[in-house]
Amino acid sequence: ATTTYTYSGGLYDKLEKRHLGFRYVKETLPCIDGETQCPYVETWFNQSYGSASEIDEEKSRAGNGTLLRYMKNEYANNGSTTPYTSKLTGNWTYVYDGTNAACSSWPCTNAKRIRTEWVYDAYDNITHTTTYGDYDVAGDEKTEYVSYSPNTSAYILSLPGQKSTYHGIGTGGSLLAQKLMEYD
Repeated sequence: ATTTYTYSGGLYDKLEKRHLGFRYVKETLPCIDGETQCPYVETWFNQSYGSASEIDEEKSRAGNGTLLRYMKNEYANNGSTTPYTSKLTGNWTYVYDGTNAACSSWPCTNAKRIRTEWVYDAYDNITHTTTYGDYDVAGDEKTEYVSYSPNTSAYILSLPGQKSTYHGIGTGGSLLAQKLMEYD
């Protein structure tokens, strides 16, 4: 079985002497027995300084071109300010049923969309993760809160002290899970 890759849109900053990656990669996967056209994944990468080589978009398709999954990431970056930073703040994932029917509005009978959002503290630790599940169906949302107690003198900044998961958006729903951590 052979997987092939096609690249385009390579970018190199001559002043900074820095490769900013390829804009587009097509990964053609091996055909399954009986398939005449192989499935493939198309990926578009970010080429800004803070988010270089981070995935912007990704489309998974059947060999005939039918869209099966589409994923779009959202980033907060600081542009050309050093040190370059990039934080994944949101993600949309659309999962299609393989009928090749387009969704012009949502909710859609041929697909579902999933939403996840992240919030960070001053040390780039994820403090909130909100998962909407099936975005168009209420009741499967959950929120995870993580608290940290940074010890800046020892430069211990990313050890979580507590993780709490709640049903719904925010902390108003029922507590689903909680984990307390202690360190020596």
